[in-house]
Amino acid sequence: MAKIHDIRNAFFNEGASISEIAKDYAIDRKTVRKYIERDDWSDEEKAPCACREGILSAFKPNFFPSI
Repeated sequence: MAKIHDIRNAFFNEGASISEIAKDYAIDRKTVRKYIERDDWSDEEKAPCACREGILSAFKPNFFPSI
């Protein structure tokens, strides 16, 4: 989190460009842009993944008839 704070500080307070910050911290420009544009850093709840049956699920009764 300190790295994000330093990046935001360099951009907003020191006036460094996104490319300069990316070079200084050895990270991608898109990552720097993401850190600058995002204001709310609270944890977001991720939507649960929709689980689906596997490809071989139709054949399970043939391989494991008693289970």
